Amino acid sequence: MEIIYTRKAMQDLQSIREHYGPLSEPSLHNIVSDIVHVVEDIHQSISRGRKTAHPDVWEKVTPKYGYLLPYYVFQGKLFILRVYDPRRRRLNYSEIVE
Repeated sequence: MEIIYTRKAMQDLQSIREHYGPLSEPSLHNIVSDIVHVVEDIHQSISRGRKTAHPDVWEKVTPKYGYLLPYYVFQGKLFILRVYDPRRRRLNYSEIVE
């Protein structure tokens, strides 16, 4: 299954790099590994994750760092909509579906 990160998800990843990179490369590596592991596991996971208010969007939470990964599958492609830290503020799903 092809994995596609939306523009907003890529911006989120860049923000994570900019924040944690200067502080600790090992921490950045661990966070990114946690995110990538969950994303790569979505299509073969037994659980789709949690249903959201948007009918076609599901979400998974990374186990170690709690990042929220809203996604949807369309025509055999997995779209990662955001890589979101829910400690910042609530995620408004009507703003992220492109």
